[in-house]
Amino acid sequence: MKCQRVIALTRLTQTPHSDCFERRLHCVKFATGSEPKRGKNKQARMGTIPSETIEQIAAANDIVEVIGSYFPLKRAGANFKALCPFHQEKTPSFIVSASRQTFHCFGCGAGGSVFRFVMEYEHVDFPSAVRKLATRAGITIVEKRGAADEDRQYETRRKLLKLHAEAAEWFHENLTKKEIGDPARKYLKQRGITGEIAKRWQLGYAPDEWDAFGSWARGQGYDARELVASGLMKTKDDDQTSNLNPRTSYDRFRGRIMFPICNDVGEVIAFSGRLLKDEEGAAKYLNSPETQLFRKGNVLFGLHKSKRALIEANCAIVCEGQLDLISLFEAGITNGRRSLKIRRAFLNVTSKRLCSAMIRIEPAEKQPRNRYARYYG
Repeated sequence: MKCQRVIALTRLTQTPHSDCFERRLHCVKFATGSEPKRGKNKQARMGTIPSETIEQIAAANDIVEVIGSYFPLKRAGANFKALCPFHQEKTPSFIVSASRQTFHCFGCGAGGSVFRFVMEYEHVDFPSAVRKLATRAGITIVEKRGAADEDRQYETRRKLLKLHAEAAEWFHENLTKKEIGDPARKYLKQRGITGEIAKRWQLGYAPDEWDAFGSWARGQGYDARELVASGLMKTKDDDQTSNLNPRTSYDRFRGRIMFPICNDVGEVIAFSGRLLKDEEGAAKYLNSPETQLFRKGNVLFGLHKSKRALIEANCAIVCEGQLDLISLFEAGITNGRRSLKIRRAFLNVTSKRLCSAMIRIEPAEKQPRNRYARYYG
């Protein structure tokens, strides 16, 4: 691992206004794992995206606009050019053709359609690239399904994604537009989180009430079974198969600052809530339970925003909390992420071939006698 990366982190930790002030660094190198094999029936489980829909998505996503949303492009005659994001160069050889709707790098040979660019830049497969561009264009994908069980699974997943997206917006409005979010806004301001940062990360607030979210969600047409299955509500005995009377279910997140947890393509699949006021016996951080969308050990908070920086730096910075990660990112250290299960973070980033090294940042209070940077590797 290059020392420059660690030096940059050290400077950040010495900034009094940073949330990472007085952190202890653990830098660990490890071998890059092979990419996990894809299941034989993965495409069948996910369904088939009709070719007409793919063509519609391609037509709705101008390649110049899409690539220009990732980094600046400079006009060069009828085309556009930039430094290639896929290899190091000093003279721009990355060309984007508006007429052909393609890109090509004369330095490394990378090239293709708008789908190929998203696949390479975001490090995702073709279906994920198609879905990401569909979301960008506001196009709903209706997949061709197989057996009835697959139809039910697909419909359940679709509803859960829709619920989580709407819940994230509701939590965000509580924080940014409602009086009930005043204490949360004041706390975030003390932590250096501005309104713009809260908007970029879609931070929210869950009211300290037993049925605030549930009441709102039922008003949107969701029933108790769907809400409990999502993990956003729970019953007295946390039994998802019985006792689903709305009167006996209650909000899982209460009096917490809400952090949406997204998958690799930016879809909200779960939440993490930080307690605003300390309560005896209450966990400081509370995550959604595992659902059809969410597997805790397989998710890294912030990965959808920082994947490209991680690949370019060949190093992941794993933080203790979400606010630590956000502070790093907003300070320009964009290859960070917060692991929901630290031991799985190593496997997660290497199995995806994103990087081959990881830095773990721990709060100084865990090691009060060792408040200095320690480097390994």
